[in-house]
Amino acid sequence: LGVSTDGKCQKMPSARLLDIRIRSLPCFEQDGFVWMWPGDALPAATLPSLKPPPRFVIHAELMVYHTVGLSAHCQ
Repeated sequence: LGVSTDGKCQKMPSARLLDIRIRSLPCFEQDGFVWMWPGDALPAATLPSLKPPPRFVIHAELMVYHTVGLSAHCQ
């Protein structure tokens, strides 16, 4: 699927309909993360920095590559 920056479908190999749009969301990169804002208005404040303070030593690091939403109703 190929989508332009304004949300218009440019290429969809499995379908013939190209007049399809998706909603684009405001986003920005900060401290190695990509942040998306799904609200109608832009956020009022900027995010605080996620960089560690000076002289902070990271002893171990955990990387999450894929997450799955799960809804469980236990009784």
